[in-house]
Amino acid sequence: MQSKNQELINEFLKKNNIFAVVGVSKQTEKYGNKVFFDLKSAGYTVYPINPNAISISGNRCYPNLRELPQLPDVVDIVVPPKITKRKNAMI
Repeated sequence: MQSKNQELINEFLKKNNIFAVVGVSKQTEKYGNKVFFDLKSAGYTVYPINPNAISISGNRCYPNLRELPQLPDVVDIVVPPKITKRKNAMI
């Protein structure tokens, strides 16, 4: 029998959630890049957020969450702590 937590995780993963990944990098070895492309490979709609990039490997990049064409269900923040401490950092 599955635990309640595992059931919640499975249900979440079955949804057609829309993701935004804050901190996507052009550098393929960076974690934000890996998270973005892993989610895309899994078939999710994913928006890359990076105020310093126009595109990442041909994917249009957005400067902040307000600029997205649709509201994401999930926002993954993959940036160094010093970035998240800045006022109005990419939100």
